[in-house]
Amino acid sequence: MRPGLVRTIIVVGALLTLPARAFAQEAALSGTVTDTTGGVLPGVSILAVHEATGNTFQGLTDERGAYRIPVRVGLYRVTAELAGFVAVTRIGVEVLAGQQVVVNPEMAVSALAESVTVTGEAPLIDTTSSQVTGNIDPRQMSELPVLGRNPLELMLMATGARENQVEQGNLPMIGGGGTLQLNIDGLQVTNNIVPSGARNTSFGREAIAEFQLISNRFDATQGRSSGVQVNVVTRSGTNTPSGSLSGYFRHDRLNAADFIEQRVLPYSSQQISMTAGGPIRRNRAHFFFVYEFEREPKTVTHNTPYPSFNIDVHGVRRGHKPTARLDLQFSSATRLSASAWLWRDTDPVDTTQGNVGGATNHPINQHTYSNNAEAGQATLTRVIGNRAFNELKVGWAANRWLIEPNIKWTNPTTGLASARPARQPVAAPAADYV
Repeated sequence: MRPGLVRTIIVVGALLTLPARAFAQEAALSGTVTDTTGGVLPGVSILAVHEATGNTFQGLTDERGAYRIPVRVGLYRVTAELAGFVAVTRIGVEVLAGQQVVVNPEMAVSALAESVTVTGEAPLIDTTSSQVTGNIDPRQMSELPVLGRNPLELMLMATGARENQVEQGNLPMIGGGGTLQLNIDGLQVTNNIVPSGARNTSFGREAIAEFQLISNRFDATQGRSSGVQVNVVTRSGTNTPSGSLSGYFRHDRLNAADFIEQRVLPYSSQQISMTAGGPIRRNRAHFFFVYEFEREPKTVTHNTPYPSFNIDVHGVRRGHKPTARLDLQFSSATRLSASAWLWRDTDPVDTTQGNVGGATNHPINQHTYSNNAEAGQATLTRVIGNRAFNELKVGWAANRWLIEPNIKWTNPTTGLASARPARQPVAAPAADYV
């Protein structure tokens, strides 16, 4: 066997056997088990069952009666069992992204009753953390209407949000590189080189299950941000096969006249969404796939002092957003999660750069703006006990953009032509301008 391969095996083996003490999971369940007199109960078996997928997560209370179990987000049925005591079950325990939910079962000595079932309710105040945070839960993601179906618009509802608008493809609260960090399934995908929000990855509405906004006081497991943290969890499959096909349409027939142009400006948008998910093996393996396509015919108007310049420039923006996720549970202590996503967006009449349309720009300034981004991650988790677990994470993310002129022109001073012709013709005068 080659020495390099031996070293690789040793390093990977060390990563899988050495415990990590930072709980950088999606979420966690914790608490203390007591009897009816208030005494702590060590050795109590805690079983948390994820209701949507049937995944099981197990823990055992220590000498102080305490337990802590790293889990995935969702609704849980939590059962505490100990020989000689009545089993206690809490149902409807909801765990959101980044939360540590406390469940403190109280167990009575076994008599006639076989078990006790309690319906859980989400606590109004999180007593386990001092960070300023807000969650957008799955109900809000699926039921609240959003202009343009941009899921990050819902971020404005979270505690600590400081913006009034989130444009499609933009991230809020960006005042410079490093002031916001966007994490998708634990992988950082924020572009910190160029702070412009329009040059950061965009995600489809159907691809996101929920997310968490932390405006300040986040712990050391977050890092690399001087502003806020946004932790997004993508949707996953369940034990119930499901799928959807939907369309969302907007048109200028419902718009009022523009105040400046004194006419209804042409506008149209079509968004198509398709999802499919379900079990590969019940309670063990699940998949989810979503594809979103957007077609947006656009018009850029000009109202300069020169009537011959005031033409409408037309083009069609197209966007593609596929996302896939796979979840495997090998045992109650070992779990693998992998996800991948892609973004392709081309706008031949881009308006994000601020140099097109209006009263001061000639139509020849128009350009095509192309966004391209892709990312993927895989996380292997193995729980060792109440105080430690291993997490091996591998991820890759890329973001790039291309700005090209739509008009081929010649510089009257140098006589040099542009490097390439227009990718898409636009209705602009065929003249040369400096």
